[in-house]
Amino acid sequence: MSCFKCIIPVLILVLTTGCPSSNTEKISVESQKEVKGDLQGQITISGAYALYPLILKMSEDFMALHPGVKILVTKKGTGEGITDLLGRKSQLVMISRPLLMRKSMKAYG
Repeated sequence: MSCFKCIIPVLILVLTTGCPSSNTEKISVESQKEVKGDLQGQITISGAYALYPLILKMSEDFMALHPGVKILVTKKGTGEGITDLLGRKSQLVMISRPLLMRKSMKAYG
């Protein structure tokens, strides 16, 4: 019973602070206009099919804010993504399963 006394205030706090107001949206739109900076370069991301739609949307939004940045996102599966990362064909990898470290992979460290 004492556990529930702790959970209820925390739940109320999370629900009240986690809900954005319409004012917050206006502020974020205004700040996005100011974000465009001097970032330039290319990032390659490969990996899991399950994460592809999310990462693609995030990369499109980022490229809209930073026109000098090009992000290439490819869906190959978690295993191929890890292989690309170890082979330095991509800088980031989308992983949709627990990552286990094996002795043979420590050499790539």
